Amino acid sequence: MDKDIKPWEMRYVVRYAGSLAASEYRPLARNILESLARLKEVQYVWVQNVRITDYLEGTDTLSDLYTHTDLLYLRAQQHPAISRTQFHQIVDAVFPEHQLGTPVTVDRIAQHLLKRLPFPF
Repeated sequence: MDKDIKPWEMRYVVRYAGSLAASEYRPLARNILESLARLKEVQYVWVQNVRITDYLEGTDTLSDLYTHTDLLYLRAQQHPAISRTQFHQIVDAVFPEHQLGTPVTVDRIAQHLLKRLPFPF
C-alpha cells in the first residue's frame, strides 16, 4: 500500500536570457510545466514578466543575466497524485541545473520563502 502523500506547495522561477530567448522558449517551458501540473492534478498559476526581486529582495543573483522572468505557483491539495519531491525530480530532469549561457533556467524557490509568495487564490 502506498503511503499517503501530504498536500504541498512549491514555486518556480523561470528565467530567460533576453527578449529573444523569452519569445522563443517561454511557450515551450510554459507548456511543459503546465502539462506536468495538469497531468498530476496540481493547481498552478503562471505569472509572466515579474520582477522577482520585488518578491524576494536580496535572494536573486541571476536577475542581471536573465532579464525576463516568470513565476509558477504550484499547489497539490487533497490526496495529491505526486509528491513535491517527485514533481521536483521531474522538473530537474527536464530543466537540469542551469549553466551560464543557457537560454532558459527553471529554479525552485526555497520553501522558507513561500510566505512571501502566497498562492494567488
